[in-house]
Formats: sequence, structure tokens, C-alpha cells
Amino acid sequence: MLNLLIQIPEPVFLIYFTLFSISCMVIGKLRINFDGSTQYQLPELTTFTPFEMAALQPDERTRIIHIALFNLWHRQFIIISGEGREIQIESSSSEPPPDKIEKLIFNFINQKARTPAEFFENITLLSQLDKTIEPLHQKLEQQHLQKTSQQLQQDKIVFLVILFLIWASGGSILLLNLYRGMPVGYLVIFLIFITIITFPVLNFQRTTRLGQQYLQKLMQRYNSPVIQKNLDLAWQIAIFGRDGIASHAVFSRSFPKTLAGILSFGESKKSKRVGRWGGEGCGGGSGGGCGGCGGGD
Repeated sequence: MLNLLIQIPEPVFLIYFTLFSISCMVIGKLRINFDGSTQYQLPELTTFTPFEMAALQPDERTRIIHIALFNLWHRQFIIISGEGREIQIESSSSEPPPDKIEKLIFNFINQKARTPAEFFENITLLSQLDKTIEPLHQKLEQQHLQKTSQQLQQDKIVFLVILFLIWASGGSILLLNLYRGMPVGYLVIFLIFITIITFPVLNFQRTTRLGQQYLQKLMQRYNSPVIQKNLDLAWQIAIFGRDGIASHAVFSRSFPKTLAGILSFGESKKSKRVGRWGGEGCGGGSGGGCGGCGGGD
């Protein structure tokens, strides 16, 4: 069988190998996407708080930190001074807020004055934040919007099996050709190319298909200037990230430029994980619901 494969001209073998690799990746992708979540009903849009909704996003850390900073500033737990790269964030209260996430950020600021970049570069803070927001993920898992650790492990196994099949087929021919002194340049390049493609194609994520549908429904529901004008800023960040801030009427009129500068910062790629609130008007809090800002024109 191997001798028969070796006798196949390299261009023809590359065509067969390409079709085989694509078939493997398609099967793997279908297996990863079939998470069984779509058999469950979509939760109501007001089920989660902004912190929980931010935890459903790919850039969860960035959005959660932004929401916490806004809450702390609005309720006068912190003072922000300076502009651009000179922004300094200091605590202005001796008592921490009751919310666990806000308390973590507040205690970090309370140690000394901070710059915006420190919130996204301090490994200790990010590690503590990951532990603090884990209950948010557990709630999202219970609602079938995120995959459990067991499901993610199964996705990883699927990825490794597909990668093994591709390399077992292509690599065996590569080694035999090397042993027989035959040219292998194109095959080496092709194996590397296929391997690189496999990573983005089989890129498994924590959000389930139901979770993706939920995010799309949120975007459709609140993607209106009229609705966004009176929507709590914490929800703006949770749903739209930094893109939603400009459409927030109260923010654009009264929010200091210094804090707007903070919102231009985000976590660096090297610190990302592989990878809720409202109900009290602008002041926020950690309650549930999509509370209105109440500060329109």
C-alpha cells in the first residue's frame, strides 16, 4: 500500500492529500460545532447582569474591567486625573464596594495610583480576576451559553485527532520519500501550510452555538440609536464593547475625557484567555436586568 502511494506523482498526491485534509477538517469542525446547545431555549435578554454578559464575550477581561472602572468612578470610589498616557487612577474611599469584581479592582487601585495599562498587564490581577469571574461562567454554562470544561476538553481531543490524521498520512509519505532519496520540498511546505490552516479552522471557543445566537439577538435588540441613548453604559460596554460608548448621550455630555481615555485601553494579546448588571440607572450596581440610564435629552 505504501509503495503504491510512493509511486503516485507528487502533484497528484498533493491533490489527494488536500482533499483528505479538507475532509478531516470539515468533519472536525462539524463535531466541534455540534454542542447540543440549540435544543435548549434562549434565555430572556434581561436574565443576565452586564458583568455576566461581558463574560460571554471573547474579550471578557477588557469589558469586565471597563465596567468595573465605570461603576467605581460613577459611585465616587475612585478619582481619575490626567489625559491620554498620563491618566492616573486613585482611590477616593476608605471602604471597598460590595461587589466582588469591583472590590478586586478597587483594592488594586487602593495599593497605589494606577495607570490604565496596569489593569491589563498585571498578571497577578488578571489571575485573580479569572478566579473571581468563574461563578459568572458557571451560570452561563447552566444556561447552555458556554461550554463546560469537559466539553472544551472533548473539543481539544477532536482537534488533536484531526491534526494527527493529517500528519500521520502526510508525514509517513514524507519520511518514506526521505528514506528513498526522493524530493520532498513541496510536501514539507504543504504539511506546514495545512497545519497552519488547521488551527483557525478548528478554533474551538467557549461560547456555544446557543450563546452565539443569544449575542446576535442582543445586538439586534439594542442596535438602535434610540434605545442606546438611554441604555445604561455598563450594558453598552457589555454588548458593544468600546464601540457602544460614543452613542451614549449622558456619557458624551458629562463623562470626563480622562475616563474615555481609559476605555481606549484593552488587554494585550499575550494576556488574553483562550478564550451584568444594570437595574439602577446610570449608577449601576451588580443587580440584574437591562436598566435604563434615565438621562436622555
